[in-house]
Amino acid sequence: MTDPTSLDNLHDIIPFSPQPLWPPAPGWYVIAWILAAAAAWLLITSALRWKRNRYRREALAELALINRGSPPTGDELAPLPVLVKRTALAAYGRQTVAALTGEPWLAFLDTSLSTTAFTQGTGRLLIRIPYQPKAPLDPAEAKNLIHLIETWIKKHET
Repeated sequence: MTDPTSLDNLHDIIPFSPQPLWPPAPGWYVIAWILAAAAAWLLITSALRWKRNRYRREALAELALINRGSPPTGDELAPLPVLVKRTALAAYGRQTVAALTGEPWLAFLDTSLSTTAFTQGTGRLLIRIPYQPKAPLDPAEAKNLIHLIETWIKKHET
């Protein structure tokens, strides 16, 4: 009689055959479709955002031409009000922006950036520059104005 607990009665373990890699399980198809849809959505929204913000890139490029390093003078800053107005027209449309001048224009710029830098700060120069291009201008004020306009172009709410 043999002992049932004897090691001689042990058999080798038979391993399972490896699962094939192809075709994948149905869950992988679902994951692939979800990833493809997410990638397509991300690509489309990125392209639309890029297209929608083209006016910002062009305005920043023009601002860089105006601000070429040394503090600009009043004559060199003369195109700034036109640049800001054109940028606002591109962002908000003619009906909203075209008729605004003076204090209402500055108030609109303040509202679109959630600040008071245009009505109470260096942004007031936008009203003075077109009419007094030869007036002396403090280099620090000019630099602050350019920085304010750059911030407005980058961050105004549309």
